[in-house]
Amino acid sequence: LQVHVTTSKSKLMHTKAVEERVRETMEEVLGIHGLKSNNGGSGDAKGAGKDARDRPIVRLFVRIDRDVVQLSLDTSSSSAAIPLHMRGYRLDPFKAPLREDLAFALLMAGGLKTSWNLQPLQSLLAKDNPDSSVPVDTDTVIKSPAEAVSLQLFDPLCGSGTIAIEGASILAGLPPGRLRSTPLQGTKLCNPKLWNDMKSKALNIPSSKSTVNKISTEKSEHEDDETNSILVAANDIDKQAIDAAQSNAKRAGVEQFIDFKVGSFKIHPLFNPSRKSVYELSHSQPLQVVTNPPYGKRLSPNEPTSSIYKQIAKALSSSPYKTRYTLIGKDPRSLRQSSLPLDVAFSTQHGGLSVVAMTGSLNKEEPKVSSQPLKKSDSAIQEKPDISSQPLEESDSTILI
Repeated sequence: LQVHVTTSKSKLMHTKAVEERVRETMEEVLGIHGLKSNNGGSGDAKGAGKDARDRPIVRLFVRIDRDVVQLSLDTSSSSAAIPLHMRGYRLDPFKAPLREDLAFALLMAGGLKTSWNLQPLQSLLAKDNPDSSVPVDTDTVIKSPAEAVSLQLFDPLCGSGTIAIEGASILAGLPPGRLRSTPLQGTKLCNPKLWNDMKSKALNIPSSKSTVNKISTEKSEHEDDETNSILVAANDIDKQAIDAAQSNAKRAGVEQFIDFKVGSFKIHPLFNPSRKSVYELSHSQPLQVVTNPPYGKRLSPNEPTSSIYKQIAKALSSSPYKTRYTLIGKDPRSLRQSSLPLDVAFSTQHGGLSVVAMTGSLNKEEPKVSSQPLKKSDSAIQEKPDISSQPLEESDSTILI
């Protein structure tokens, strides 16, 4: 048992003393002895070696505010005690990775809609029979082929692939907690049957081996049609970043939904009309461009923060597609130096920094033939230069996330 105590504006200021009283009270009420340690083990388990280390870590939070005490259990209690924002797939983080839940929030701000049902099965809430459950083969389930759909999301600076993977999961109807173990382990509130059936319902399948086998058969029948399953395009100039992203996508079970490319985003087919594109895009829906550009300490000392945003703005303007974009940066002022139309979506903390997410859109019309020369003021929006033969700028080498 781990007891975490915080106190604010209260006469109970000694957190260690509060922790001791909580442990003593729990021992007396529950009739459990040996809750003397705050390192995940118990007094009786001392010296038990590996068995003690494998036991679930139960976390109890005691929050005291103005002499009002609130007790809460950490649902992530397990032997590993993985925080909720960690999905379980990103074992290759590369450089300055974006937190999974923040990537999810960026995608939702951009307009992606979830399609899963996370409401618990009411018929199971009154039951306590975990032994009757049939485990869901999540690894097989999440690799079922998606329906023939068009590419909807592009991350031009994907880094370790967090945005691309979260986006592919949303578009494929895969809930974010599908890879997590049963919550509240080590307590009587732990219900593996309810957890597995909730995951099954969210994935729109019954928790039975026959359905899993059926999905596996359908997958094999569609293996040759890879282009119909591409939902997300991801790009980065660093091959090591792409290798890490592909490994993470494979662990998340969405690698078949993402097309990874190595190179400058300026010459990517979705941004450069001179490059032949093999993607199928929707004619009615805009292409979602969601990315986490380098900013702050991730930029080289000689490159201003606005430079990368201006490069992205130029690429978006050159794209032949109607786009809706979502960018994250340290403040609205630096983002607006791109001259893109932007609105604040939300602000938060990430990696010890204050960051802001902003969204906007560019509606592209069908190209028209005109004999009139472009005005100098219009060139930034209308001109579509062929930069495929130009050498990469020095600033490209800093576009790593």
